[in-house]
Amino acid sequence: MSPHRTKPPHQVVLILKLIIMQNRLNLWQRLKPKYKEAIKEQYKKYTYRRADIEEELKSKEYFTEVSYGIAFDIMRPNKLDFLGDAFNPGYVDE
Repeated sequence: MSPHRTKPPHQVVLILKLIIMQNRLNLWQRLKPKYKEAIKEQYKKYTYRRADIEEELKSKEYFTEVSYGIAFDIMRPNKLDFLGDAFNPGYVDE
C-alpha cells in the first residue's frame, strides 16, 4: 500500500501565496541606491521622466517586465550592460 499525499486546502494555498507576495519587493524598492541617485542626477531637468521610471518600477516585480525605454533610461546613466544588475534580491529579509 503506497502512502497517499493529500493536497492542502485551497485556502491554505491562497494564504501562503499572499504571504509570499507581501514579502516581495517591487523594483523601485530593490533598485540600488547609487542607481537611484544617478537617475535623479541624469533626469534633474526632466522630472516627468524620472517620475515615469519610478512609477513603472513601483508597478513591477521582475526586471524582465520593464519596458525597453525605461530599461534604457536606467541603464544609460548607470553605464550598465545588464538591467538585472541594478537591483538587489527581491525578498524582504526577516
